[in-house]
Amino acid sequence: MNTNNPWKRLADAARRHTAGTEAPAEMPFGFDTRVLAQLRPPRQLTAELLGRLAFNAIPVAAAVLVVCWFTIRPDVAVSDPVALADIVFAEETEEP
Repeated sequence: MNTNNPWKRLADAARRHTAGTEAPAEMPFGFDTRVLAQLRPPRQLTAELLGRLAFNAIPVAAAVLVVCWFTIRPDVAVSDPVALADIVFAEETEEP
């Protein structure tokens, strides 16, 4: 048996070192609960996620509304839907 083996010497030294140690100290009260709480965050409901997205979409919708408000031609009377449809159809069929 080779007693000059470096791995065997290292393992023997580790055994001697750990044999004289005392038991590990206990964790503080509530430490495990805090660790487990951080381990898995609570799942968000789909409705809550959609609500956040909808709330964040309000400024975009307001900007689209303002752009549409200012780009509508003022000479078009909205009260006459037939005239409005004719104007839209005429604009679509014009070639550039």
